[in-house]
Amino acid sequence: MLSERDKQVEALSEKLHCIARSAGVSRCCVLMQSSAQISEGAAKLQQALDNSRNEVVPVNLAPMPKSDWPYLVVLDIAKGHDAWISALAMEAAQREVQWESLQSGRPNQVCAWILGERDPRELSRRIAKNAIQRNPQRKRRWLRFYDPCVIDLYWDLLTPTQRLLSDQEMGSWLYVDRYVELRALSAPEASGQMTGATLSNEQWDGLEYVGSINQSWIRLGKEGVIPEFAQLTSARRTMVATVPALGIDDSIDLDLFAYHAIKYGPGFHADTSVQQVLRRLSAEEGYAYLMQGFSEEHWADIRDRRSISLITVNKNGR
Repeated sequence: MLSERDKQVEALSEKLHCIARSAGVSRCCVLMQSSAQISEGAAKLQQALDNSRNEVVPVNLAPMPKSDWPYLVVLDIAKGHDAWISALAMEAAQREVQWESLQSGRPNQVCAWILGERDPRELSRRIAKNAIQRNPQRKRRWLRFYDPCVIDLYWDLLTPTQRLLSDQEMGSWLYVDRYVELRALSAPEASGQMTGATLSNEQWDGLEYVGSINQSWIRLGKEGVIPEFAQLTSARRTMVATVPALGIDDSIDLDLFAYHAIKYGPGFHADTSVQQVLRRLSAEEGYAYLMQGFSEEHWADIRDRRSISLITVNKNGR
């Protein structure tokens, strides 16, 4: 008898095959990233890949060290062996977005299924182009946009034009998201001249807080709650608009600010009691230090005043 986890993996795999059949394709590339620490699910997948003859194409992210380069595994999921490889990848992806796995700090090794007949070497170059970009200071930055716990927040930042250009460059992109659903990146239809492919200053600012949003996601998961995606993006917008002016730049302070913005609402900092604390921020007394004086009851009052609700989930039910 199948476990609930196995049933979920089976359903995710079936959805992938349905999407591929509807699109009239069976060829895909599974995008993976390396890790010094390998999860149980990824270990089974890696063993299968080591014993297979599937083409593997690295994504050249120079000047990043090769150990950080992701890679593409070319599959034809209409064939039995490759369908089995894909199912193992789906099992690993499903495990890697669980709270326990995210808490370990390991990067998600299975990132995406990219459907289509595009040459994998060309696809590799296009992924690399999007992964290494120049920021407003003209410095080259590594954007690990392809990580399943980054791409949703990254995609949300993009304009319709940027989404369309990414879709045209990289094809039909599917991934297991933080809610353990198989998601397809959506892009609008082409309309008129397309401009503005370069990330704006504001978009770069938004990317700075992805790590803090994800740390808060993990912390909330440990508490047995799961925020809606809109709460994550609202919290990030609050950070972009508020944090620089407050001078908060310590990672611990940023993570806590993100946690509060998600749990207690994006306008939590406007509460009178919070404002009083924020006025005392200094190099010696940072955000996390000053917030130690707030009790759970105090935070509950703030949340109630802002009518914020988080969905409580069974940790074993995902």
